[in-house]
Amino acid sequence: RGFAAERQRGLLIAEKLDYIQSKLLQRIFRVLSRPLEKAGMWINE
Repeated sequence: RGFAAERQRGLLIAEKLDYIQSKLLQRIFRVLSRPLEKAGMWINE
């Protein structure tokens, strides 16, 4: 019984970490894409 509860808690923690990681990646990509867009416009001109 205790094992099942521990596993469930572990899964919840894993889900939270996954969520946090995806949020961080989204933020990083957004920050990186802004200068790239500007550079792209600059190159096209």
